[in-house]
Amino acid sequence: MIYENGFIQVIESVSGGFDDEGRPIFSDPEAGDLIPCMLLSSVNDKRGAYKDGGFTRYAYEVHTELMSVTAQRAKLYRYDKSLIGEFTIQSWEYARILNFTQIFLS
Repeated sequence: MIYENGFIQVIESVSGGFDDEGRPIFSDPEAGDLIPCMLLSSVNDKRGAYKDGGFTRYAYEVHTELMSVTAQRAKLYRYDKSLIGEFTIQSWEYARILNFTQIFLS
């Protein structure tokens, strides 16, 4: 069992392709359902820098029930369903012995 302190919502890219005349068909990303998860902040500091200032860096480790991850982006929500942000999925793996999927976001 996973201690649930938030939600993850994967954002699937739908391939657009081309129409009969060869023009590109635009595609909108599709957001999935909110999946209960455990969020762990692995990076949360103000060390990011750019030419005119700085920014806060964030990275999260997320544990969910066993699932396959095919998306490249995901949104994270707190337990009260307030948005933390949208992140890129860096990697994921099964933790079969402990029966969960581990997802790394930044």
